[in-house]
Amino acid sequence: MQKENKFIIEDLKRDLDLDRRAFLRKYTKNLKGPGKMAILIFCITNGQKQIISSKEIDSQWNKTKGILGKCNPAYLLRAREYGFMKEDRVKKNHYQLTNSWLEKFNLRYFK
Repeated sequence: MQKENKFIIEDLKRDLDLDRRAFLRKYTKNLKGPGKMAILIFCITNGQKQIISSKEIDSQWNKTKGILGKCNPAYLLRAREYGFMKEDRVKKNHYQLTNSWLEKFNLRYFK
């Protein structure tokens, strides 16, 4: 999961075959909301470069509220500000992880 206190993309992808709740429990422990949001989107999209609607994100978050906690709309905004994700230029309220999301994520959480 972590090497030198950083997430490694190969480890994240390898663990995608875990149950969603187990995956989120493993990777969101001790993270703040924007980090949880990025990991959730990674999980929902199976690590693929896909666009996902904010409704789907909310729905999936609420299904795992016991692990992630209560969803705050500011988490999505902060995740965008930190460069973890971006809004689709054509479809409003649709998001995808940026190409450098993991690098920015590691810099933010594992300085």
